[in-house]
Amino acid sequence: MDTLRDTNFLEGVTGTKTGNDISWDEINYQVSQAIPDGSYNVRITAFDSLNSSIFKHINFPVTIKTPIDLESDFSTLVGSEVNEIIATTSIYADQVTAEVFRGTAQAQTLAMTLQDNDGERKTWRVAYTAPNSTVLPEGDYNARFTARTPNGNIETLDRVFTLQHLKISSTHIWGDWNHWDGSIDKITKQVLQNNPHRFMSHENIHIEAVVVGSPDRVEVTMSPELTNYVYTNSKGTVYRHDTDFGYPVRVFPLNMATTSGTNYSLEYVLPLADWTLDYSNVRRKAAYTITITAYKGAMSTSSSTSIELTGNIHDLTYYQFEK
Repeated sequence: MDTLRDTNFLEGVTGTKTGNDISWDEINYQVSQAIPDGSYNVRITAFDSLNSSIFKHINFPVTIKTPIDLESDFSTLVGSEVNEIIATTSIYADQVTAEVFRGTAQAQTLAMTLQDNDGERKTWRVAYTAPNSTVLPEGDYNARFTARTPNGNIETLDRVFTLQHLKISSTHIWGDWNHWDGSIDKITKQVLQNNPHRFMSHENIHIEAVVVGSPDRVEVTMSPELTNYVYTNSKGTVYRHDTDFGYPVRVFPLNMATTSGTNYSLEYVLPLADWTLDYSNVRRKAAYTITITAYKGAMSTSSSTSIELTGNIHDLTYYQFEK
């Protein structure tokens, strides 16, 4: 067991004398970050004030531990895109690397940069452009994070991640009416349910998506009820989307438009269909589904969103007479 040594350790030590006893003040001691983990002694030595050759010391055993606690939720890389890889450690780590595609010819070790230190955890980051589909196919691959401390501690973390050459990063569906927004209904004076994915027949909705991976096309499909342009109500009355209301009949799947190659959008007027919820929020049938699918060669990826339907926009259209 080694003894911690610091030639300046005893300088400036003071105390309070009571009779023949002295109560020595506490001292804050900063352990050098280069000292390896292990068991040590802290030695306290008392010297005769009149004869420094007369002294006595006692040892206090201490243990130095320098935990790293390496963590990362890294799970996906998108081919041909700049990806952010994040890891966190204890405050003691001073170096972190990430080896991606470990065990393949494309293995690469990336030096991560300290991004944040909140006094308890350090956050490390590196930006990495993943290879395209001509270099590596989609699939699961291995990564290894390695963290080091100044005193020689090393900790590794192995993660399995998925390489995707096509990804729908986000979707957003919203309606022009946005009736169910949590406000007070102007007619019933009731508090409306706050549900941005609740719409009405004949409401114009906006479907937006962010797609990375340079897709060949991005398409939208919907539940059959939302693509049916002839509706028969419970009394047997038939309504046609085009001839009765003047809305266009469209052929599915619908192609989303883009000007950037990343942000895609389209608008669609919902046809008459059975309600999924009534105005009292009682469920009548299962929610409908809108699905966005991106295609690139033989690859495809999809994202689905459930929507509710209650009434139609004509139910909420009324005249306000002048007084």
